[in-house]
Amino acid sequence: MSAIINNYKLNDSIILAINAGVDVIGIMNNSVSGYDSELAYKIRDLIFDAVKDGRILEERITKSYVKIIDLKQEFKIIKSENSIVVN
Repeated sequence: MSAIINNYKLNDSIILAINAGVDVIGIMNNSVSGYDSELAYKIRDLIFDAVKDGRILEERITKSYVKIIDLKQEFKIIKSENSIVVN
């Protein structure tokens, strides 16, 4: 992980990862600067803003969502009526 930390800011790494096709991002919240109780909300807002201003395509988020829902259905974690249909 130091390759990412040493070369990219958190915001940039999140956007680059999503645009590269990462569907789920895990974030450690115990950095040198300490625990940030708002970190999940900050990342959510970052992603939302990046979609709004075109740095991340909404289609990219939808594809990840569909892949995650399909896997949950495959492993019977959720029922099929919870899914969406994307053409």
